[in-house]
Amino acid sequence: MNEIPVLHGVHPPFAHGAFRPVFASALALFLWGAVQSRLEAQSWDFNTGTDSGWTHYTLPAYGAAVFTFPPDDAGGKAYRIYAPPTGDDPGGMGNSRAGSFRTDVALADRFVVGVDMLEWNNVWPQETGLLFYLSDIGLGATDGYAATYSTGYRNLYITRITDERDSGTVGVLEGVMVDPTHRYRIEVSCHDGFTFLFRFFDKVDLVNPWCSVICQDAAGSYYSGLCALFCWQRTYPSLTEGAEVTFDNYHAAIPAAGTMPAIVTDLSPQPGAKATAFHPTVSVTIMDRDTYVDPASITLSLDGAPIPYASLTIDPMVHKTDNPGVEDFGGATVTYPITTMFPWGSQHTNQVRFVDTAGVTHTHTWVWTSAYPNL
Repeated sequence: MNEIPVLHGVHPPFAHGAFRPVFASALALFLWGAVQSRLEAQSWDFNTGTDSGWTHYTLPAYGAAVFTFPPDDAGGKAYRIYAPPTGDDPGGMGNSRAGSFRTDVALADRFVVGVDMLEWNNVWPQETGLLFYLSDIGLGATDGYAATYSTGYRNLYITRITDERDSGTVGVLEGVMVDPTHRYRIEVSCHDGFTFLFRFFDKVDLVNPWCSVICQDAAGSYYSGLCALFCWQRTYPSLTEGAEVTFDNYHAAIPAAGTMPAIVTDLSPQPGAKATAFHPTVSVTIMDRDTYVDPASITLSLDGAPIPYASLTIDPMVHKTDNPGVEDFGGATVTYPITTMFPWGSQHTNQVRFVDTAGVTHTHTWVWTSAYPNL
């Protein structure tokens, strides 16, 4: 089997006869020229068992996507998107892929969009997540960005798409190890038109994020467009592997000016997770947005005991060193090395508190479990 990396890495020429890397589908029938509504806030939980108002994103012949509504984790319905394998691909359809999007609303310079990722095929190498700022939608024309989790590489990506092709990784966070028995939520936002924040949550704690991608597109390529739920097969060609993911609880909004404050983007040890280091380091990343964090106001506690300010290392920047481009962003990174070796299996609680430039106090409390290797 040959792996044709369309969303990340080197890809073949667009005119390659055996593989044409496109998001082909009924999208070719949709023209972007229509005036789009300005989004305020919209949500879909799919509990009706229908996707009325959504446009399917599917291959037009073999490899056509299947959309179903399995039970969710709260007594309602979820939204499963399955893209079958394209097999030996006699028509040059390329990698199997599928999605669903709204044509009645568009995201612009300020937005927040999120969705639960309940289940996915963890054996198949695939990309699952959101497409945003989509425009010129059609064969060989689609532009926008992809915010995806890669089951093959175990990374989070924000990728620029130009004419239906990967035209560069904008941001990446490597080594995101998820538990396929857990359920997660992904959230993409922008507060200034060019800085993207892609946060990743375990659904056991939707207040406290695990980790994030923060990035800026140096090319300044796109500033508005549609949003889609999406999955994409990485292994190509394949007779047996496609792409498959179940989403739920989609929400999109455009916050009013001044209402996107400094925000926690990364917590470690990760909320609800297991810390495998004998002496884990507590770290908190806070990103500046409409308001800024006051580094002098930051406090951190461990199991109810305040940690002396002098024992904290506070860097007045956020560093995303996996990014291929811009790595440093305004905010603060707080670290504290734990010197005590806790009993295996013991639970611990951290709390971080800070004040932003609007005088608002923000508090995050999260729990993790000590689970270092047994010697």
